[in-house]
Amino acid sequence: MIQFSDTAEQDCGEITTNPSGNTTSYNTSSDYRLKENLVPLADSITRLKLLKPYSFDWKKVENTSGGEGFVAHELDEVVPLAVTGVKDAMKPEVLWKEGDVLPEGVNVGDVNRPEMPNHQGVDLGKLVPLLTGALQEAVTKIEELTTRIEVLENE
Repeated sequence: MIQFSDTAEQDCGEITTNPSGNTTSYNTSSDYRLKENLVPLADSITRLKLLKPYSFDWKKVENTSGGEGFVAHELDEVVPLAVTGVKDAMKPEVLWKEGDVLPEGVNVGDVNRPEMPNHQGVDLGKLVPLLTGALQEAVTKIEELTTRIEVLENE
């Protein structure tokens, strides 16, 4: 088990495997004692309809059939908790410095690694509350419509 804590030594998550070691769980703390001001999600279907799932091919991965998912900066507009990083962010260039083992022809101060993209990431698990809320809203609407239909059919 690998456990993660915040700066106040409060548990905030862990990575665990089951005793036989054939499954892995990535757990974010969710204990009620860590939460306050609980408010049920509202308008989940409206937010769900704003999501833009895609099928796609990875640019630099060979021998793959592609994937399915979201574009991080678009998802950030609907479920910001699911996205890490900043759209179009860059990692600064890294220069060779004193103490580095310099390859032949390279000097201290030369570029070791050029500026490069600092890609955004998505935690798809953070979509589960929205998806659950939207499904609950849809089920409620289905049940209401079913009841109305039954009343109309029995008239």
